[in-house]
Amino acid sequence: MKAKFKKDFSYPWFWGPVVAFLIFLVAYVILGHAELWNVLAFVGVVYVLIANFYPYQLMDNNMLKGNGVIDVLLIRHLEKLDKGVKVYYAWAVDGKERSRFFAVKDKDYFISTLLDINPNIKLN
Repeated sequence: MKAKFKKDFSYPWFWGPVVAFLIFLVAYVILGHAELWNVLAFVGVVYVLIANFYPYQLMDNNMLKGNGVIDVLLIRHLEKLDKGVKVYYAWAVDGKERSRFFAVKDKDYFISTLLDINPNIKLN
């Protein structure tokens, strides 16, 4: 692994799915449904929490993981936003441009690390 990037937990998209799922779980338990569903709900909460708190990673094969998997060599440009960085990249299958948002704490370190691997990335 080449690098890890800490997530910015002040971004509401990290807490939205967890809060919605917990509200659903509380309502489900109050209504008193079957115990099997309670176990499945608990497993779902654990999965969402692990997925949200796991840091973004740059792997040895230049793949950026954490919000899907993106090949760094396919990244076209980066847009530095208020709460993170939006990454625009070419889809490996058909070449269409796609984008993903990465809510990282240290935006400058994230951008400089990606530029070290692929200097053709444009900044907006």
